[in-house]
Amino acid sequence: MPYSLDLRKKIVSAYEAGKTSIRKVAKQFMVNPKTVERLIKQQRETGNLEPKKSGNPTPSELEAHKELIIATVEAHPDWTLWQYCEEIGEKTGVYVTTGAMCRYLKKQKLTLKKKTSRSEKMNTTRIFDRVTRRCRISTVDSDPRVSLAPKLRETAALITRRN
Repeated sequence: MPYSLDLRKKIVSAYEAGKTSIRKVAKQFMVNPKTVERLIKQQRETGNLEPKKSGNPTPSELEAHKELIIATVEAHPDWTLWQYCEEIGEKTGVYVTTGAMCRYLKKQKLTLKKKTSRSEKMNTTRIFDRVTRRCRISTVDSDPRVSLAPKLRETAALITRRN
């Protein structure tokens, strides 16, 4: 976290007012001597002691191909990050890692939706997990109120026989 503007001004004015060394000023304000040097240099060059913006100001390489990426994600919403990287790399010559692609898609608020059949499989698995946690497995097979897919009934019956 950057030092406050007030402290920065005090450090620079203490150095300029008293004919003292950078080390003594650093010791007086309990900061690193390099910090005092940087503040003095910044004051001389810019006349301003405001903290500089932090972070990487360099935009993503993918920014130049925004429309193509959006079109690709909309055309193939079930692709993996790796597939997006390959497709964009082949079309534009800009090859990025899956992490860079993930960050870019998040920044653009593009979510990756998987195929419906996969989500249906996950839902039946989740339903089975919920049912088996809440009920005893022996009652799942005999309870007419619980409607499970035939495969889940078979699985529940196998687990019941093992126990």
